[in-house]
Amino acid sequence: AFGGTPSDASVAQAITDLRARGLKVYLYPFVMMDIPPGNGRPDPYGGVEQAAFPWRGRITCFPASADKTADARAQAQAFSAGSEGYRRMVLHYAGLAAATGGVDGFILGSELRGLTQLRDETGAFPFVQQLVGLAADVRAIVGPGTKLTYGADWSEYFGYHPQDGSDEVHFHLDPLWASADIDAVGIDNYMPLADWRDEDLVADNPDVFRLADDAQAMAAQIAAGEGFDWYYASDADRRNRLRSPISDGLAGKPWVYRYKDLLGWWSNKHHDRVGGAENITPTAWVPGMKPIWFTELGCPAVDKGANQPNVFIDPKSAESALPYFSSGGRSDSMQRRFLEAHHGWWQGDAPPAGLVDPDHVFVWTWDARPVPAFPGDLSAWSDGGNWRAGHWLNGRLGATTLADAIAAILTEHGFEDFDVSEVNGDLTGYVQGEVTSARALLEPLLEVFQVDVGEDSGRLRFRSRLKVSLAAKEITVVADTEDEALWSENRGHDSDFAAEAVLTSYNPRLDYEQSGVRSRRARAESQRILSYDLPAVLPEETSLDAVETLLRTHRIAKRSLSFGLSPADVAVEPGDAVRLVLPDGAGPDGTFIVERIEEGAVRRIDARHHAPLAPS
Repeated sequence: AFGGTPSDASVAQAITDLRARGLKVYLYPFVMMDIPPGNGRPDPYGGVEQAAFPWRGRITCFPASADKTADARAQAQAFSAGSEGYRRMVLHYAGLAAATGGVDGFILGSELRGLTQLRDETGAFPFVQQLVGLAADVRAIVGPGTKLTYGADWSEYFGYHPQDGSDEVHFHLDPLWASADIDAVGIDNYMPLADWRDEDLVADNPDVFRLADDAQAMAAQIAAGEGFDWYYASDADRRNRLRSPISDGLAGKPWVYRYKDLLGWWSNKHHDRVGGAENITPTAWVPGMKPIWFTELGCPAVDKGANQPNVFIDPKSAESALPYFSSGGRSDSMQRRFLEAHHGWWQGDAPPAGLVDPDHVFVWTWDARPVPAFPGDLSAWSDGGNWRAGHWLNGRLGATTLADAIAAILTEHGFEDFDVSEVNGDLTGYVQGEVTSARALLEPLLEVFQVDVGEDSGRLRFRSRLKVSLAAKEITVVADTEDEALWSENRGHDSDFAAEAVLTSYNPRLDYEQSGVRSRRARAESQRILSYDLPAVLPEETSLDAVETLLRTHRIAKRSLSFGLSPADVAVEPGDAVRLVLPDGAGPDGTFIVERIEEGAVRRIDARHHAPLAPS
């Protein structure tokens, strides 16, 4: 992706350079909506004026009531034709590709949902017809050696379901997908893979997520969950997690309404539904006739990005939004796990052969602008601030994550049986210049990021204490030992606990110089300072979040709890969250994490107060 509108010369040079390096080249002309605020233009969606810097999928007819009329056809043709029309732009770049010796693939356009769903007075889709004709014209220019497709929005590729109460179903893009000039079904894949909420930290997640960026759980949602099994009928239902099953009462084909059911859509004949009945004659689509490409696949590097991967933060745009229930905090690990889930799934044995071509999964977005000048130089590129929590891979994929760093250290020291799938956190890099043990390398990381480690049947299991879902086990029966209390709680004196925390690390935005961050000062009798020196490369906001959390956890741990259990009660293990719920409300308030278990005539449990932390 180029920043801004590139010159013909720069595009031609890029194609030439990439081909000289033996790389495949796919050219993707892209419509940008340069509509500023205060534009005063009439809005087909009923606003005071057209939205500022909107999504290209908003392009449609005006007024909206022109849909299903001859005027809709005329407007679609006008958009495509003319000296500055869409058709001219696409053919210009097709000619440029041919002039440079050709490209491996060419994308006719993408996500023009508001245009492809327009109908004329006969019920036909005029802009889809324009795309079919455009594909033939581009084919004539680029020749048979260039693969052609259109990048449909994930909500667009599988059909049009008018929200007018008609219950009609139109496989409106099938004439394009079935065209002899189109080589693949292109999908810009931003389908949700999660429905994580902060309350899941203290309760069981209905989709069996253990933490927000649980890659295993995300993979399980690629062909399941929202958009496959169920949907939210309203914003209120989403807030209340009231899920409606996806079904089809007419023909028993729920895949018709499931945007995630790529296999169902791909492997069946398609029958439009008009007037409450399926057409007897299917569309031109032949089951399995062409592979699916992901012309875009991405997730923002932001808290809960997998809940709504299609949104982005850009203050100047009317489309700017955070994913559902997101705090807005940066999360490189979220982006990484989302992409790992997809690549692992589509390159594995789960999907049938021919469904999705794993060699044509294009991750959004690599940017041609050089890192670190972009995003750092805001005087040159005003959108640099959007990089922090955006979809960009530049400056991110070359880094690591906390889980990956722990795994690398263990592997390099000969450990084979370990599990870091419950570790959450960003870590750009880790520096160690001396030959030392795995323990010496890991202990600073585990302490600063508050990761617990335990042994389970010989396997080392690592878990982010404050970021993983820990539904508290209710303890209703404790051991009654003679001359001992059923339970005891200790509360440390305030003077025993620090009022401030300081963390030093290497800051990538300061040319990797060592820098320190300091927590807010807590009201305390003590003048003690918790000090941590971590030889890690950390974004400043990651350091700030870590140091605040360290002080918070340190002070919460003033409360500790001891009690006994029967030797037969082996369900409680170190790292578990527990609550004492004894008769007559005799137990202490709060949730506690089991730190130590002493086996004997009774199982003596030592635990500390636990309060999970919602992301900042």
